Order: sequence, then structure tokens, then C-alpha cells
Amino acid sequence: MTDIIKLARPFVARQLKHDEAQSEANPKSQDCICLDGGVNPFNSPYNVLPTAAAIAETEAQAAKALGINPDYLCLTCGGEAGFDLLLRTFCTPSRDNIIVAAQSAERYRHCADINDVEVREVSFGEDLKPHFHDFNRCIGPRTKLIVAGAPAFPVGTMPSVDFIRQTAETFEGLTVLDTTFASLKDQTELTRLISSLPRLVVMGSFASNLASAGLQLHYLIGRREVVDCLRVVTPTHHLPKPVMDEAKRILTTHRFDADKWQTWISGEKLKVMSAIANLPYCKTVVPSSANFFMVRLNNVDALLEFLQAEGIIVKDCRHLPLCSDCIALTIGRKEDNNLLLSALRRFA
Repeated sequence: MTDIIKLARPFVARQLKHDEAQSEANPKSQDCICLDGGVNPFNSPYNVLPTAAAIAETEAQAAKALGINPDYLCLTCGGEAGFDLLLRTFCTPSRDNIIVAAQSAERYRHCADINDVEVREVSFGEDLKPHFHDFNRCIGPRTKLIVAGAPAFPVGTMPSVDFIRQTAETFEGLTVLDTTFASLKDQTELTRLISSLPRLVVMGSFASNLASAGLQLHYLIGRREVVDCLRVVTPTHHLPKPVMDEAKRILTTHRFDADKWQTWISGEKLKVMSAIANLPYCKTVVPSSANFFMVRLNNVDALLEFLQAEGIIVKDCRHLPLCSDCIALTIGRKEDNNLLLSALRRFA
């Protein structure tokens, strides 16, 4: 039994042995007349559940876009499905715990609470980045996951490669990088680390990098042993056919648009950040690797009220540690960004 399987909940190892024993069973032929599933015969092709072959085809196409082996990929559907799958696979309710950055804890706490898994929060340093010694102090014998945003929401900062390596090499549980808001280029670079870090898992989504949040198509990338454990807990027929069909279309038609979109967003972000940095009430613009960034401001309470009256909604970060004077801004369309800057200048 590998270290990864030992890390998983006990039923996962038992199920893996059962699956191996059943692996030689003959699958159903595609040509069979299937009258065993209670299926309504009308409204084809949506009257039947997605086949394992169709899901595997979608995963192969997604893996190609991500530049990885399909055996390292597990697709999920739903905003919290990937993180929920990690918790259900590796964390025993009422016993195990996970460690997350305090500034990003609200992204993970709801799902952890539902699974009855303790969340230990560690604040970023003054540079608003994670530091290994702070996280290391919170590790206990029942800690299963350390989750780090790459980049972190809503801060936008990226953990250093040193932090990732030190954590994944030292921590005996899984180090999870949440790349939901990363570009395809950054995701690819982080995924390459898995080859030398077997306990590293990359959690991602096509929401930002392929502008497809409406699909709710997410993924987990890890070594084969990790993915095998995840597949034990993954529901059968877990990807709806409309989602798979649209994902295949987007991966085919928009894969190379993603680089163009990212270039535009990066350029527009620099313009907006520069303009805000020149405002008299701006203290600091925090460097960001995402399509959003954080700003430290004077008189932030009055500014938030002003922007709301103008019909502009931004991320209020005042409740987060070290961020009592901060808001976070997402790059929108050019006209939206211009309206934001116009409002900020009028407030000045």
C-alpha cells in the first residue's frame, strides 16, 4: 500500500482492492440493447446517462489542453466539487483537519463545515504571501491538507516556488494549490512540479483561463495514486452531457484564444493599477498574478459607500487579517474599467 493510499480514508483502500478484483469484468458493449436501467426511451441523447467512454474522451481533451497525461486528471462539475472530493477522499469527519490561509478561508470553510472537517487558519505575512514556518507551526498528527491559493483570492498573490517545494517535501499530507484564478501558462508551470513532488495536487477550473465559469467545470491534477483514490469517491456519470459537449467545443475553438485574452487582461490590469496608484488616497497597489488585485486606501469606508451609490460593486476586504484598509478589484471590460476609474477620480 502506497503512502498516498494510507493517507486516504480507510474505505478508499478497501474499495481500490475491490475495483482491482473486478477489473477483468467485461464492459457493456456499445451495441447492446440496454433495458436494465429504467431509462425513458424518448428525448435522445439526453435520456441516458453519460457513458464512461464519453467522460474519458472529455478528460482526454481537457488533459491535452492542460498538457498532462489523462491519468493525472480528474474532472469535476460544480463550484466546490473538486475541493469537496478531496475532503471526502482524504479527511475523516470529526477527526481530521486542514490548513488554509486566513485571507482565503471563506473560499473553503463552507465545504469543510459540511464535511465536518476542522479548518485551521494561518495569516499571510506582511507581504500577503504564505510562509512555510507559519503554516508548519499549525500542522498536527491529523492534518491532511494544506491549501494555498495560486493565486490567492481575493489577494491575488502567488506562493513562491520555495514555499510550494518546502511544504510538499516536508508535510506528510497533501499540499493543494488552488489555481482557479491562474492563467493556463501559470497552471502549466505549477503542474510540472508534480513530477518531483508526489504529494502535490493542483486544483483548477476553466472558469477564468477559458472564460467559462458558467460550465462549472473544474479539475484536480495529481499523481496516478492520488487520482485513483479520488475516482473511488467520484460519483458515476458525474459530468452532464451538455457540459461535456460545450467543454469540447470551447477546448477546440477557444484554447488558443486564452493566450490572447490573458495578454489583453494583463495589459489592461497594468493600466488600471497604474491609474489607481496615482490617486491621492491610494496607499499601495498589491502586485497580483490574477485578473484581480488588492488596493490599500485611505478613507476606505466612505469609498465603498460611494462606489455602491454609483452602482459599482467591488470586493470588500476589510474583515480579512492585515486588510482592514483594502478592497479588491476585478478587471472587467474596457468600458467597465473606465467607469470605475472615472468614479474613483470623482471621489478624490
